[in-house]
Amino acid sequence: MSILANKPIVHLFTICYNEQVLLPYFLRHYGSFVEKMYFFDNYSTDRSAEIIKNHENTTLIQFDTGNKLRDDLHIKVKNNYWKKSRGKADFVIVCDIDEFLYHRNIKEFLIRLKTEGYTAARPMAYQMVSHGLPASAGQIYQEITAGVRTCVYDKLVLFNPNMIREINFAAGCHECSPKGVVKILEKDPEFKLLHYHYLDLEYTIKRHKRYAERLSDINRKNLWGVHYLRNETKAREIFRLYKLHAVPVVSCKEDQSSCRDNNRDAASRIVRHVLKTELKN
Repeated sequence: MSILANKPIVHLFTICYNEQVLLPYFLRHYGSFVEKMYFFDNYSTDRSAEIIKNHENTTLIQFDTGNKLRDDLHIKVKNNYWKKSRGKADFVIVCDIDEFLYHRNIKEFLIRLKTEGYTAARPMAYQMVSHGLPASAGQIYQEITAGVRTCVYDKLVLFNPNMIREINFAAGCHECSPKGVVKILEKDPEFKLLHYHYLDLEYTIKRHKRYAERLSDINRKNLWGVHYLRNETKAREIFRLYKLHAVPVVSCKEDQSSCRDNNRDAASRIVRHVLKTELKN
């Protein structure tokens, strides 16, 4: 299909390490509107590589960090490899496996961005939370629909590789300094980033422990990913509060008036509350 055709062409770039639980949902979701998906696998020890290779329109690229969580190397991948899509795609998505860009009609939304000349779009993010791991054969957001507004995840992960010269992500990609032709659609309430990190409690705790064990010296020095070092009691309290404050996200009406905490960063308040309580104790 020509890059000038009406339907925008989208490529996706992501980093993977032991994501066999979420990968089927990630592939199912993005496979519905993304033409090519590039997975930089950090030598997963589960079935991740097998799942990726068995899906159409995927490219698996292995990269080594010495079995350490190295955000300095992750940033090099996320700041550069999308440039290979220049002249081949209208938009690229540079995200993590637990991040799902959602719109009730994502294809029409992408056409709107292209038609109106937007070179990037910033979603409204939600920390999604559930009683257990997803188990359906459908889309994850049809099964797990509740979350908490999380402004820090309003990440600029969708942009035009032909107009954006450099994206300049900082560690974690929560912030960036795009260069080039920068015209950003800011926080359309229907365009959301659903962050499926806090799923089953025990799964989340084990996941955090695994990341903590792999945390590199350079991450510790720069305080990147050190939230994985939180003790289990703190993690359980954060999870409990997310569950308590979660509201319907996917089913929210267009004006979002039915979603309390939509305009406040409820997730940050939850974490601050837990940290403050621990310091007092």
